Amino acid sequence: MYLLVGFVVLFIEHVVLPAQVTGPHLTFIQSVTALLGILVMAVFIYLLLWLTWRDLRLKERAINEAPIGIVLADSDGDDNRLIFANERFQTLTGYDSSEVRGCDCRLLQGEQTAPEPRQRLRTAIDEQQQASVDIRNYRRDGQLFWNKVDIAPVGESGNASHFVGFQTDITERKIREQQLTVLNRVLRHNFRTQINIITGYLELLQEHVTGESELFTPIQRAVDETLTVVSSAQRAEGALRAAAADTQGVELEPRLREIATAAREQYPNATISLTYHNSDTHRVQAGIDRALREAIQNALQHHDGPAPTVSIQLEHAEDGQLTIKIEDDGPGIPSEEITALEEGETQLTHGSHMGLWMIQWVVTYAGGSFSIPESGADGTTLVVRVPTMTATAEHSSA
Repeated sequence: MYLLVGFVVLFIEHVVLPAQVTGPHLTFIQSVTALLGILVMAVFIYLLLWLTWRDLRLKERAINEAPIGIVLADSDGDDNRLIFANERFQTLTGYDSSEVRGCDCRLLQGEQTAPEPRQRLRTAIDEQQQASVDIRNYRRDGQLFWNKVDIAPVGESGNASHFVGFQTDITERKIREQQLTVLNRVLRHNFRTQINIITGYLELLQEHVTGESELFTPIQRAVDETLTVVSSAQRAEGALRAAAADTQGVELEPRLREIATAAREQYPNATISLTYHNSDTHRVQAGIDRALREAIQNALQHHDGPAPTVSIQLEHAEDGQLTIKIEDDGPGIPSEEITALEEGETQLTHGSHMGLWMIQWVVTYAGGSFSIPESGADGTTLVVRVPTMTATAEHSSA
């Protein structure tokens, strides 16, 4: 643009004007034209600088107002000296930007910083690769916190001039993970052991007390329901662990046939149909089969009639998504259970069916969706929509 303007000015000054004007007027007009050209160029340069400054200022504000800590460090030497730290980093660590400028981010490490994540970061920096770790760091006042650190090289591959780092305080998330780990252990071992003791003593009481057996019925029912919840929690954990450790997936159609066959053997009076309109076999994230088995088992177990009916329909869409619809003619799922599943649990709205949450968690982990479009006295319809492993791989590489 600027070269074009300059060319036009020179063309007018040295070609057009000499052809139209002669004598002393030519020199004057050429001088005025040159001054106008300089003025126009100055205006263009000013606009260019102003637009560049505005763009840089906007990026600076975005970086400083980002909800995560952002730092920029040199890539030379063993010490990757910080040259920039945004405001969130200062709030997160307690260090002022002037204090950390010229220092390595290792100043956040301390006695309780594990060596493994430290080594992973060091290796990534030496090899100029991206890395992401959860690491225990120290704030300026000595307070420990869990820090999710992501780093990436800036510059040409293998010849980066700087590293950019992102820090996020994940202390609350880590505490919740530890709580879940402890609660899971309690459910798997301590809680089940205590329930088994109660069951044993209840059986002894029933053997020695006669004439009032109906008093034991609600106790036994409560014990059985508690064990059901514990078992559901364990199945949910197993499904999520399988999904997290899986890289190959499972072939869904053969697994559904196995699940349907096992259900028919367990419930011989039930009518269980499996329908799919494509002869191909589709591979899905491991754990999906366990979630579908849970849905089928729930439909059969909670049916209040002698001959339950369950229909399983599988459809494959062109976008690589599989839709599995499970319909039953049971009594329906309580509305508060569906509300808790769709809107989240609160003190006033919560569910007790761990199986539904298991399905939700596993399907969501696989990148799918789970819904209950119909549920009432005439039955329930569950819809699970999940991507195939091929579709997931294509999406990741796109």
